[in-house]
Amino acid sequence: MSVLDSARERVGTREPAKTGRENTPNTSLGTMAVRLGGRLSVGAQCRRLVAEDKLSRDRLEALQERRLGRLLRDAYETVPYYRELFDQRGLTPGCLPPRELLGKLPPLTKSDIMANFPDRILRHGRRSTGSQHLASTGTTADRTDVIVSLYGQRSRLALVFWRHALGGRCGVGAKRIEIPPDACSRLCGTENGRPMGLIGEIRAVAGQNRRPIQSALRVIEKRLRSSIRHSLIYDQTLPPFGPDGTCLAEADLQRYVDVLREQRPYLVTGLPAYLQQIARHIRRTGQSVHVPVIHPMGGLSTPGLRQFIAESFSAEVYETYGSSELGGFACQCDSREWLHVTMGSYIVEVVRDGRPAKPGELGHLIVTGLENRAMPFIRYKLGDVGRWHAGSCECGRETQLIECNGRLQNLIVTGEGRPVTEEELLDLAYSDLGLEHFQLVERKRGQFDLSVVAQPGEDLDQAAIKSAFSDALDGPRRLDVFPAQTIHAEATGKFRFVKSASYEDFA
Repeated sequence: MSVLDSARERVGTREPAKTGRENTPNTSLGTMAVRLGGRLSVGAQCRRLVAEDKLSRDRLEALQERRLGRLLRDAYETVPYYRELFDQRGLTPGCLPPRELLGKLPPLTKSDIMANFPDRILRHGRRSTGSQHLASTGTTADRTDVIVSLYGQRSRLALVFWRHALGGRCGVGAKRIEIPPDACSRLCGTENGRPMGLIGEIRAVAGQNRRPIQSALRVIEKRLRSSIRHSLIYDQTLPPFGPDGTCLAEADLQRYVDVLREQRPYLVTGLPAYLQQIARHIRRTGQSVHVPVIHPMGGLSTPGLRQFIAESFSAEVYETYGSSELGGFACQCDSREWLHVTMGSYIVEVVRDGRPAKPGELGHLIVTGLENRAMPFIRYKLGDVGRWHAGSCECGRETQLIECNGRLQNLIVTGEGRPVTEEELLDLAYSDLGLEHFQLVERKRGQFDLSVVAQPGEDLDQAAIKSAFSDALDGPRRLDVFPAQTIHAEATGKFRFVKSASYEDFA
């Protein structure tokens, strides 16, 4: 038995019954806490999430206030970057209520992190014992190094189970399959934009240390721990599409369908573009494929796209939200309308023009993680835009409700000053224009190149396509339409269907 198989056995992972969703084992997060408690030290976090999910809004905000106060005090005392930030503004922990003090600090950006990494932005200027080093390149290939404490790693694992339980009642014993854009980066992080292998990392670390054998053993232990954590969540990781871009050959798409039919997973997570193409293949070939729950990940999924995927797979599709730097912190419930924020672990702000956005107003998503003291993310500007909602959810939870409308760098600001989100353009493209895929590139402000891939057997009406996009963009100065065979992924493995030259105009 392999190490990973042994790890699965220790937490009781088993295949779900073949009769369908109703027989999926252990669907409650409370059961997960019992199964995981005392083995991976995430049981306490699972129990905490269960309890916090039931709290009133007032109690959740009071909980945030206490944890934020501790975080700000610890960051001031132990992290040089934050100490200097406080001192420059004449602030100290305790001089104001924590939430008010938080609003006095500027947002943390990726450039701030890389300019101060590692010694000025890590706790005590160094990595803590058992911490994990992640290197995320995101959708736009902007590298960000992240150190996650051991407690933070356990909390992230518990939050994965929380998302799976909230979004589809997926239990710890249910079979899960993922289709990420880059499997190696998901497991190990990246080095200079490319995955670093185990031997490469051992050589790099051992060559910089006076105790090479001990350093090599620590690298092996870290990789093993990461693999075991991953195996506790996903039973199988399928390969990405590869260099052919969005238009994969029908035979290759059929291989994904064959695996899903053979393995009969309860939950599938995957890049939205992958799920969309597999769903189209299922429809074109008239096949019947049933996956009870699907979570798009690694890219924006619009309401229209989620409905299309749901109908194709006979599935319930739930949006989740997070980042490599912070982990996952929001998920839809069964109402599948808004994203619920885990308020005991994160504070999410929506900011427009430097002020808190109004309910429903588009703004920058800024997040504070309350649990990773090894490298605090305080008011981190994710590079996404979204909205928050003041109403309540029909599920009865009183947690904060948000939505993500796409990447900032994929947002177009029209000549009239109106922001057009990636979400709006995706829904437009996949409405009734006959497009398989597209890519809109703003070369200069108001000047666009639109590459369009036709659905098989469809003759594109380029005039209609140009008219629809021109209307959406408030009549740009130039919009040229070009037929294309496929849309290629970025170096990160993810797709950018909109590239903006005007996003900096959105304050």
